[in-house]
Amino acid sequence: MEIAPIASRRLSLVALDAETLAKMAQGERSPRFRWPAWWPDAVDRQHLALWRRRMVEAGSSDWGPRAVVNESTVVGHAGFHLPPQPLGAALADPTFDGECDDPSRSAVEVGYTIFPEYRRRGFATEALTALVVWAWTASDVCSILATVAEGNSASVGVLERVGDFRIIGTCRTGDSSRELVYRLDR
Repeated sequence: MEIAPIASRRLSLVALDAETLAKMAQGERSPRFRWPAWWPDAVDRQHLALWRRRMVEAGSSDWGPRAVVNESTVVGHAGFHLPPQPLGAALADPTFDGECDDPSRSAVEVGYTIFPEYRRRGFATEALTALVVWAWTASDVCSILATVAEGNSASVGVLERVGDFRIIGTCRTGDSSRELVYRLDR
C-alpha cells in the first residue's frame, strides 16, 4: 500500500519504502523523480541502510524517511527516525545528557537535510513545518525532538522559524561530535 505524501505549498514529502531505500543505496535511479548525480554520498548510503533496517523492524514506513520533492526533483530528505514512542525511550541514547521530565509522553524525532545546491530557498523550513503539522494530526504525539550539530546555525534557524523548539540537552554522535537536543511540545 502506497503511503500518501505529506504536501506543503511547494513540496511533496514522499514516503520511501524498504525496497526503494535498498535500490537508492545501490545507486539505482527512480523513474518517479530525479536527484543530484552525486547522491547518495557515502554518508547517506549508510543512512539509507539504517532507515531500511529500522523500517523493516518497525513493519511500517509511515513514520520513516521521505524524499523532499520540488517539481519532480529530490532536493533533500526529511522524516521521522522512528514511529512514536515514549519520550524516555526516544532519549535512551547513553550519551544523552539533559532533561526528560515526563518519560511516558509520546514523542518522535525528526531529521532533515536539503542538498547544498537547493539551500537558502526555505525548503528545510517548509519540510519541517509539514512534518510537525502531520505528526500533530496523525497521532497522539506530544513532543517532537530534533538533534542539531553544535555550530549548525542554519539548522537552528530552521527550528526557530518552525516553532518553539527549546534545547533540553546534548548527545554525542558515532564520531563523538556534540549535538544539541531540541524539543517542541504540543
